[in-house]
Amino acid sequence: MLATRVTVAARRGSHGTTDGILTTHTGKPPRPAARRPTLRRFDAGELTDASDFADEVADAVERSVRRQVEFGIDIVNDGEIGKVNDATYATRRLT
Repeated sequence: MLATRVTVAARRGSHGTTDGILTTHTGKPPRPAARRPTLRRFDAGELTDASDFADEVADAVERSVRRQVEFGIDIVNDGEIGKVNDATYATRRLT
């Protein structure tokens, strides 16, 4: 992610510009339908191999960032693709 931000900043010359308004987005982009079963299994604690989940998240982040760059988004982000559900994400992070 940082490499993408640096690349975008280099393309613009800096984070500040007089050529326009830098853009970003907030929120979660739609997840690919093919990825949803793995996300649900992860959320339910049913995955036996966490690397499957990590691989799918990495692939989805790569695709999302690529699309953002194609659309001309200046400051890209992962859109919290690895979070299956905001409520269950919090319970997993808190002990």
